[in-house]
Amino acid sequence: MKYATKGAMGKLRLHFTMRTKVEIRLKEIFLKHYCPRAAIDKITEELLQLRQTNEYVDEINGIFFDKARFCPALLTTPELWMTRYHLILKTEIREFIHSSKCANSEEMIDWERGRETELKRREQEERRGLSISYAFEEN
Repeated sequence: MKYATKGAMGKLRLHFTMRTKVEIRLKEIFLKHYCPRAAIDKITEELLQLRQTNEYVDEINGIFFDKARFCPALLTTPELWMTRYHLILKTEIREFIHSSKCANSEEMIDWERGRETELKRREQEERRGLSISYAFEEN
């Protein structure tokens, strides 16, 4: 029974390996024929210049991953993905999260969402505090 399971798992791994290679090859062909080099270079430059301004973490996450799909040579490992993504974030978020301490990009994004929520909460508390102090000054 062990041999049958091992054989089945081997076939399954081979299937996914072949599938992945086919997908990579199809993507290369698609990019070569339908995306001019100038367009890919422009997207790569936009990715390198990308910085979070007023976007939420989820919005900048979507922008980053949309552009990153066209830059496989720039982001060859998961660590490079995480490092590049970490660099685009606002300083208030980035300074509390270290990409090297996160096991994967999902964990890092969860930390960033939590930090963003905390910053929003603090901002709302400050606004409430200011409005309360203005109310006392008027009386």
